[in-house]
Amino acid sequence: MVMEFISGISLGREMKGRGYKPYTEREMADVVLPVLQGVDALHNKSIVHSDISPGNIIRAKDGTIVLIDMGAAKYMLDYQPPLSATFLKIDYAAPEQYQTAKEGIPRGEGAWTDVYAVGATMYYMLTGHKPIDVITRLSSLDSRLILPNEYEVKLSEKMIYVLERAMELEKTKRFRSATDLSEAIKDAIDDHHCSN
Repeated sequence: MVMEFISGISLGREMKGRGYKPYTEREMADVVLPVLQGVDALHNKSIVHSDISPGNIIRAKDGTIVLIDMGAAKYMLDYQPPLSATFLKIDYAAPEQYQTAKEGIPRGEGAWTDVYAVGATMYYMLTGHKPIDVITRLSSLDSRLILPNEYEVKLSEKMIYVLERAMELEKTKRFRSATDLSEAIKDAIDDHHCSN
């Protein structure tokens, strides 16, 4: 696979450079909405990226946001493809990706898998903390997310709802598409902007 070289800085490095200071909801949206546009284009071709994380989102020198690294991408299929890679970025991987890693067949992955990873990336951007990984959440008595206010970060109620729904452990409770997640982010931002 040949991919274009993009000159810029990854979101992970950008976060480190700002001392892990959380992004505002608007700053987060300015990064995530273009990513979701790209993810939606992939999903329309029945491709799941499967490896969305701050390290795979680049702010190019001209300010353009680019989603990179298609090395783990796979078709939304129920059978073993000829070539299948499973890369788990523990803090950003959805529960069904662990099942894929275990069985070698991406049976439960779909648009909702990338939605989880984008939600986890949003969580990191908005709190300055990586989310608790799926295995820890599933093995805990309380599988809910640590709410942003526990990190002394104030977010709108709508944005907290968006994060919680995007990162639902049960895939059927997540936003069903990148478009649905985009619309929910825009709604939360617009609502928050109007109330300030």
